[in-house]
Amino acid sequence: MFKIENKSISLASVKTRNRLLDNYLDWIIYSILPTTIGNTLFPKFIEYGLAYLPMERAYLHFDTPQVITDTSTIMTYLEKSDALAISDITETIGDKSKLLSINYPFDLSLVGAGHSFEGLGFGREDDSDVIDPKVEDFLLAYVDLGVTGLSTVAGYGYGVIRVDQITTNETSISGGYDYLPGLRYGQLVSISMCFDSDGADPSKEYLMEDLTCSYVSAGNVSVTGFDDFYIEDSVLYPKTTLYPSTTLYPTQIGEKVKSVKFKYAKIDDPLILYETYINIEDLGIAYDETTISINLVCERGSY
Repeated sequence: MFKIENKSISLASVKTRNRLLDNYLDWIIYSILPTTIGNTLFPKFIEYGLAYLPMERAYLHFDTPQVITDTSTIMTYLEKSDALAISDITETIGDKSKLLSINYPFDLSLVGAGHSFEGLGFGREDDSDVIDPKVEDFLLAYVDLGVTGLSTVAGYGYGVIRVDQITTNETSISGGYDYLPGLRYGQLVSISMCFDSDGADPSKEYLMEDLTCSYVSAGNVSVTGFDDFYIEDSVLYPKTTLYPSTTLYPTQIGEKVKSVKFKYAKIDDPLILYETYINIEDLGIAYDETTISINLVCERGSY
């Protein structure tokens, strides 16, 4: 459904890119789910909820290297960026995409000269020393700066600019692509099974609250609870344990499902709706004898 990619990170004379951590993939899926469902699957995000920009702070570490992996949720740092102003954030909506550019101002006047830049992290506000319960999973992205050879210069002002792009394989029916996660975004309201391609001929609309969502892996949630629609080329699905039973060959409903339609509501104005579709061949959908499962997935782009 979604792919998130860091396009660039700029610091002084250095321009690089960074890999996004599992934590950020989780946040993307968390952000599109209704709040009650998201909080159940991702309790680590409850403290902040959805009223914040996920990459709201940048964190700098000097002089000593550290090891950060995809599953890391914290880092050691000596300085964090100043609070963001709305003027520090630029959001650009494209065709099936959203580009987010953020400028992080740093005051390094107390750091002094000659300290090597070793690591740069991005994530939520680290309030682990002042709030209860403590937030210990603030880190969402990280780049190793040790290979750059960059060191601090006395009296030199530093700023960090990161540019991320999120893309989708969903096609807009109405409302455009402003629903994609970013500064403004939409939450998934319902999923509809459609008997024709391109979101046409919808059969039944399922509210998200009536479906079952389960965590699969980083950035991957499965959704079940749909009626037994016909989604394959054969209408007979014998059970793996064969014995006389009224459920030996489950009865499927209607014509073959050819596409799935999604409805989103804008996070800060639920009356603004967005509708999209994905044709079956482009969707993570599975059928195991009696249960249809759709996967809501956010993948990493290249870096």
